[in-house]
Amino acid sequence: MARVLAHRQPDLTIVLENVLDPHNVSAVLRTCDAVGVLRVHTVYSIEPPPAEAFARTTSASAAKWIEVERYESIAGCYQHLRRQGLTIVATSIEPQSVDLYRSDFSGPVAIVFGNELRGISAEAAELADALLAIPMIGMV
Repeated sequence: MARVLAHRQPDLTIVLENVLDPHNVSAVLRTCDAVGVLRVHTVYSIEPPPAEAFARTTSASAAKWIEVERYESIAGCYQHLRRQGLTIVATSIEPQSVDLYRSDFSGPVAIVFGNELRGISAEAAELADALLAIPMIGMV
């Protein structure tokens, strides 16, 4: 237990903006726990969050180790994160996006992921400190 706690990453957090598929939310929670992320921030400004996505049974083992903070607006979420001293990097496929493998994550950072169909909102992109492209080479 001490070894696991020593490898937690308090300077890395994840933001999910309008991610609706409960399986995707669960996968993010499990992945965050696996890599030592302590906190996930969720923004549901278009539709209500899927109730089952945050049910204790969905990702019960991960949910007890990951704190989930909820917001009604991306601006409110970003404001909170900036007060915590985090740089906000939103995932988007834009010409100005920096490739994941050329990015510097050495300081406190929040990585923003968007909706499964629409991606991040225009507001999330505009208010972010930087945009991040994650090269996809798989089929899914």
